[in-house]
Amino acid sequence: MDQQRNPVSRLRPHRFAPLAGLLLLALALSLPGCKKIEEKRQANDLEATLNSYESTLRWQSVVDAYAYRPPEEVARNGIPDGLDQIRIVSYQVKAAPAMLDDVTAAQTVEISYYHQDTQRVKTLLDRQLWNFDTEAKLWRLSSEIPEFR
Repeated sequence: MDQQRNPVSRLRPHRFAPLAGLLLLALALSLPGCKKIEEKRQANDLEATLNSYESTLRWQSVVDAYAYRPPEEVARNGIPDGLDQIRIVSYQVKAAPAMLDDVTAAQTVEISYYHQDTQRVKTLLDRQLWNFDTEAKLWRLSSEIPEFR
């Protein structure tokens, strides 16, 4: 083909080099931004999960809190008897959530509770470990739910 019929052959590659360089630079700069957006979303999801877990313990039941545990663990170990008799009096965060790595967070809370039969208030320290389930895209409580004795 001659150059008159093939417009591409008339283009000079050096004309587009600065534009290509700018596009590559923009792409390279945007990738860390995408990671930051994902981290922010994951942090927001963690905060929402922790608040929901607290509400479940405070206003629903300890049995319902097992929904935050990995389903295979609950199926394997079951749910202890007598938890429907436990009432939570207070739930106070003692150590705010801290990311241990990209998919693991820890939080420490103090839980005051009573057993409906005894009406005696007890307090325990719960060191929670949360893992992000990348398949389900949600946070799961990987530490045990405390024993309310």
